[in-house]
Amino acid sequence: MEQVKDVELPFFYGFYNSPFEIGDYEFQDELDYYQRELHMDNVTIDDLDVDEKSYEKVIMDCFVERFKDYLPSWVVSIDEYELESPRQYNFSTDKIYATITLADDWREQIANFVKEHFNWLEERIRKDWTSRSGFHSWIENRIGEFVQKAYEPEPRYISILIGYDIELKNEGEDMYEHMVDETIEEFSENYCTNEFIYLKNKDLETSNDNGEETTETTADDIRES
Repeated sequence: MEQVKDVELPFFYGFYNSPFEIGDYEFQDELDYYQRELHMDNVTIDDLDVDEKSYEKVIMDCFVERFKDYLPSWVVSIDEYELESPRQYNFSTDKIYATITLADDWREQIANFVKEHFNWLEERIRKDWTSRSGFHSWIENRIGEFVQKAYEPEPRYISILIGYDIELKNEGEDMYEHMVDETIEEFSENYCTNEFIYLKNKDLETSNDNGEETTETTADDIRES
């Protein structure tokens, strides 16, 4: 078996302006929890924040867990992975890069895949990877050269072929939206959003609305009980 590093996992929506963003509803729900359950009327919504690193890691884990179900047969496993986020979101978004293990006969399986879907792949590769105004492609746009790059194996081409394979097996499905739904479902089965919302000013947990010191139970105490 052969390992390939730095393979981008396709169909990950990212976090900026995405369905994964924790919104006003979740913040309000957590604020109600502090005010009603803990009687901490001095807490405002501005006192709450998101543990972004922990939350994003969990969302990434949930995505990968569900994405494994869609891997082509020539990909044996996703061995390790990490999130890469741009400094600015003007032209890019968050991506997941993985080390994957390929089946012993992966080249043969890809050859059969290309033969079976040759016309679709030829048209799609030309459409996706031909340079045009406002877009300069670094990817081969002719199917022969494209497949040869995949055989090296070149991670970017492996990533694209994984995406094409999944699209063909899920024809008519918007895989970005579908994987959002899958990820959210996995998250909901194992986590709760308020686990990642925290009180920025911990001093508020030990004082009441009059500013007096109190031994009142905190949110974390109640959740752990």
